[in-house]
Amino acid sequence: MECVLCGKEAVTRAEVDGVILDVCAECTKYGKEIRKVVIIEPKRKEIVIPEMDYVLKEDFVKIVKDYRMKKGLTQEQLSALLKEKASIVKKIEEGWMPPLSIVSKLERLIGTNLLETVPDAQTKRKDNTSVTLGDLVNMK
Repeated sequence: MECVLCGKEAVTRAEVDGVILDVCAECTKYGKEIRKVVIIEPKRKEIVIPEMDYVLKEDFVKIVKDYRMKKGLTQEQLSALLKEKASIVKKIEEGWMPPLSIVSKLERLIGTNLLETVPDAQTKRKDNTSVTLGDLVNMK
């Protein structure tokens, strides 16, 4: 790119008489050099979900409802503590399975685990060899 004032190689931009121009180092003195603005975005946290299967405890609904009743809270008050919509607690107490993010909030608030791990399926046969796809088809 060329300097629009003298024709040399332009190395920066400058504001000369209210106009932004590409100029060389020497012609920068005729205006005000414009510095580049670099916007640095914050790094996003990478969420790593372990490769384990979790399910809600069978008495999940009872645990949530008992906690709410013990503390003397309404559904709206509990939802406010969770920073969720009021209908969320109502749905949970009706048996709705909430997303993991809401379950995590409930666990922190109540102070107990609401998830349990699912035991892995058996992957070895009696003779200590690996299970094949054919074995899986024949399993009952």
